Amino acid sequence: MTLNSNYLTEVKAVSHSDTTAGTWAEVASTVNDALMQAAPVVITVTVGPREMVQIDIPRYTFEWPRPLDEFPSDASGLSIWTQAAADPSPRANNLEGLLWTLGNNAFQGRPASWLAEGKRVRLARWPNMPRHMHTMHQMYMLAVLGNAYFTAAELAAAAKSTETEAQDLINALSLMQLLKYSSEAPPVIIPVAEEPKPNQGLFARLRARLGR
Repeated sequence: MTLNSNYLTEVKAVSHSDTTAGTWAEVASTVNDALMQAAPVVITVTVGPREMVQIDIPRYTFEWPRPLDEFPSDASGLSIWTQAAADPSPRANNLEGLLWTLGNNAFQGRPASWLAEGKRVRLARWPNMPRHMHTMHQMYMLAVLGNAYFTAAELAAAAKSTETEAQDLINALSLMQLLKYSSEAPPVIIPVAEEPKPNQGLFARLRARLGR
């Protein structure tokens, strides 16, 4: 990969684990911190001896020669650096796709490190789904999250999913800054619904599941 030479000046290690992020969870936490602070930085992650990912926070773009559907979720020993943002590359991609993939893979069913314990979440706005490699099951969970506040366990029950799948989705949406949080919202009562008819659509099944 040919990198913009401006990106390679005044490199400084970020604080998460000195120069070594180790896992994608550390990378996700670093990216989330930068997004929350609107930091004017580029984050560079090395994957193996020659492969690099560059994440431009203020321009909301990234560069990575690897296709996102080949995301190496089991990679370890990653190194991460930050530096001041410079001139953008014309080859950069919108960052949403990487955030979606990173959030769905980084924590392997555990809550993301920045999520506060005991809070329920609700979808604040829909992601631009055509950019992302989502499943119809994830679309169903998104529809559920648009109706009320849930924990991962509650979302899994409402969407007939696993808690691992629900937590990974919440992690991804949180990393994309697409969630609202509440420590006061009551738990959703999920009634035992009749099995939907074969020709029932997604939102009809959702209304039946939530008793609406």
